[in-house]
Amino acid sequence: MARKCCIIFCLVLWLVCPVRAGRPVLKSWQMTTAHGLPNNTVRCVFQDHRGRIWMGTQNGLACYDGNRVEVYALKDAGGEERIPGPKIRQIVEDGGHRLWLVLGDGRAACFDPARASLQDVLGDGRHAFPANHVAAGTSGEVWLWHGGHSVLWLAGASGSVSRMSLEAGETVRRVC
Repeated sequence: MARKCCIIFCLVLWLVCPVRAGRPVLKSWQMTTAHGLPNNTVRCVFQDHRGRIWMGTQNGLACYDGNRVEVYALKDAGGEERIPGPKIRQIVEDGGHRLWLVLGDGRAACFDPARASLQDVLGDGRHAFPANHVAAGTSGEVWLWHGGHSVLWLAGASGSVSRMSLEAGETVRRVC
């Protein structure tokens, strides 16, 4: 009888163990300023086309490549900081692999990770413009708008930005 129970136990163990061994083991950990984040309050998370994880925090932009965290100051091509200590609420990538950031003060900016700098997409030197919502289109374009203004911005995958004025009383509720 004991031998029969031992054989049944071994058979059940043999049937169950391979199934459990094939299951992925999920691990989690908490990333903080000790790991390099500019702030412990992460407002948004975005994975880009290369698999990097971008995090918008209460005090700036950070990127995790799987090994380390890199913090980016929002500077222009000349190295001058244009948006010090921004609260970043939303991140979207366009077809040209630029990141569009919605800031906590109701403005948006375009950040080019390849150059590690803000892009002056309007050509006026401001580097940020009124927009508190952003949505990625299906062809690499990005739509930006501000709930309190009657302006809709379309950023093409090529880097061109078009401004569209809405008629009096019109508002943007949803894009895409």
